[in-house]
Amino acid sequence: MSIFLKAVQRINPSHPDEPKKWYPVQYTTKMVDESEVARP
Repeated sequence: MSIFLKAVQRINPSHPDEPKKWYPVQYTTKMVDESEVARP
C-alpha cells in the first residue's frame, strides 16, 4: 500500500506576516464497493 502526500501551505499563527511554509500532509484512499458509491 502506498502513502500519499500532498503539499500544503500553512501560516505561523503567532507571526501571520511571515511567508507561508510548505508542509507534507498525508491523505488516505480506500477501495469502495458499488453499494457505497451508489448511496443516495
